[in-house]
Formats: sequence, C-alpha cells, structure tokens
Amino acid sequence: MFERLIMKKATIVLAVFIAFTSCRKEDVYPPEIRIINPDNNAMVSENDTLVLQAMASDDNDIAYVSFIVDGLPFYDFNKPYTCDLKDTISLGQHSFFVYASDVYGNISDRAEASFTVFSDHSPYAYFYVDERIMQAGEEFVFYTDSCNDEETIFENLLFRWDWDGDNIWDTEKSTGSSFYHIYDEMGEYFVKLEVTDEHDNVALYSKRLVCRGTFTDPRDNKNYLTVKIGVQVWMAENLAYETESGSICYENDPVNCETYGMLYEYNAALTACPEGWRLPLDEDWLMLELYAGMDSSDLENSSERLSGSIGLKLKSRQGWEDDGNGTDEFGFSIIPGGNFSKPYFYWIGTAALFWSAGDRMHNTYPVYVRQFRSDTEGNYRQFSRERTGSLSVRCIKEL
Repeated sequence: MFERLIMKKATIVLAVFIAFTSCRKEDVYPPEIRIINPDNNAMVSENDTLVLQAMASDDNDIAYVSFIVDGLPFYDFNKPYTCDLKDTISLGQHSFFVYASDVYGNISDRAEASFTVFSDHSPYAYFYVDERIMQAGEEFVFYTDSCNDEETIFENLLFRWDWDGDNIWDTEKSTGSSFYHIYDEMGEYFVKLEVTDEHDNVALYSKRLVCRGTFTDPRDNKNYLTVKIGVQVWMAENLAYETESGSICYENDPVNCETYGMLYEYNAALTACPEGWRLPLDEDWLMLELYAGMDSSDLENSSERLSGSIGLKLKSRQGWEDDGNGTDEFGFSIIPGGNFSKPYFYWIGTAALFWSAGDRMHNTYPVYVRQFRSDTEGNYRQFSRERTGSLSVRCIKEL
C-alpha cells in the first residue's frame, strides 16, 4: 500500500515534469521580426517625421523590440513597435537593425535596413535675359544657369515655362540652360519659371518682359516705338513732328530733335499727334501712374509725388545725368529733353516735361504738366495756369 502510494506520487511528479519540459521545448523558438518602415535604401526628407517601425511575432508575448540606429540602442515595449527619431538624425546615410526578445529571453534574428536623409530645400529659381524690352517678333533668350540646388546637380534640374503669366504651363518639364520664345504681339508679359529638383521640390520665379510695337507717322515717315501699358497704348518716344508753328528743337539743333523730339508750345501740342493718336489728358497720366504703382491717395497731389517710385520706373535706363537713370520697367523710356521758355533752354539731360490736354475741347479744364527729374525717383504734377513754355509730347492712342 505504501509502495503504491510512492509510485503514484512519482507518476504525478513525472507527469508534471514532462508537461513542463514539453512547454519549455516549444519556447526555444525565437521570435520573428521584420521592418515595416522605412524601406531599405529609402530617401527621407529632413522635413519629414522619421519613425522606424517593426513587426514582431512569437508564440508567447514579446518582451521588447530593440532598434539599433548607427550603433545607438532604442527600445520599445508596446505594439506597434516604433522608434521616433524626431530631430535627432542628421543629413546623410544611416543604417539600423532591429531584434525582438520574448518573455523567456529568446532573441530573434536581426533585420537590417538603411536610409538616407536628404536636405529638403527648394531649389533656387532665377532666369535672366540679354534684353528685357524688345520688339514683337524678336526672339527672347532665357538663361537658367543661375539656378541651383543643394542636393541636385544643375544638369538634373527640370524647368518649365508659363510664357504669358496665365498660370497655364506652356512647356513640358525639361533640362537645359537656355530657352527661347517669340511674342508676336505688343504687350507686357509676366513670364513664370518653375524649377523642380530630384526630390520634387519646386521653386518659382517671374519677371515682367515688354514687347514694343512700331508706328510710322505718314506725315513725315518717322518711325516711333510704341508700348502697351495696361489698357493704354503710348508712344515710347517723344514726338518729333515739326508743326507749322510752335515747335522747336532744343537749342535749335536738329540733332537734339533726333534724340529728344521736338519741344511744343501748348496750342501746337494739342494738334501735333498723328491721326489715331492724341495729346493725353491728365486722366490718362493718372491712369498710367496708378497702374505703375502710385498710391491712389497721392495721384492728384499738385507737387512731388514719391509713392510707387514712378519716376524710377518710367525713366529710361540711360541718358540721365547725375545718376538719374531709371529702370524703365514698362518700356515707357522717358528721356530728359528739357524745355524752352523764351529766350532760354533749360535742363536737357536732367529733366523731362510733358504737356497734358485740358480736355478734348482743349480750353475748359486746367492743364497739368508732368515733370520727371534726375534728382528724384518720383515725379511732379504741376498746374500750368498760363500754359507757357515749350515742352515734350507723348502721344496716346485713341481707343
């Protein structure tokens, strides 16, 4: 009886031992692990939030997952197993591996991957042209060799163009350092360039270009450049037509007329423009100045007006003394033809003065003179009560 009891207990202990050892035998198998993110050899933007992710599995519970990034350990004990590197990772190539441990201390094989963090800066976009103001039908050449990117060599940068600023791309993306385009019509064009680097970062640059037209005065066959600014069409040169009376060349020198046009008394100026053109009203000048950037509150001041730097924008890029040249942003090309107030000539090279018409009947409204000078980036709107002196004329096209 006693021996049977001993044997029964031994049988129970053996059964427990067998069961226990059988369980331990199943747990000698290590966990399995694989990397979810990023893909091996991935390119990662420096502006992205870089999170490493791994999937671990085992018959029993996973105790932890270890991420070893460039030799530094990071641990995660919860699903999903992640390593958030935040802003701790530098530019360049990095490698990491992961492994998992279960609650019994079994260690998985390790999974390895690498990634590269690239500088996610937009490229630098810029283009230049040999001449920003040309005539319709002439070819503009656009140079892009000043564009660059920190990570992409110039030869791999992609360019596309919107030639007329309507936000519709007129070309496909392509490489190159020079591009060509011809405008068939007079006008101003807001050219836009898009530059794309190898990581699809984009930069934009735009510039105003001017295409001028020409007009031949049938009365004397003189040719004039013309320009469209907003909805207005102006002569881009001073009128040089000699009227029967009331017109004169500066210092009576015909060479000055070739460069600066004639100087006109007011009554002569009223009828000096060719058919289809007229002497501009004060309102025409105001419209031009507003379009060019003058503050509306400054428009009707009868003094120097500095807002918008109208003088700088409308004056020619050469020919002005005392560092008074302008940028000629709109192709209007004001030149300093001076004026004549009997018996003296004044200010050639330093000032340009233009008549405006009182109204279409020429005699009812006040007359304002526009004055541009070397010593200011603005201009003057001056009331001329007596309408004396001889000034330059810019004709505006009848609408």
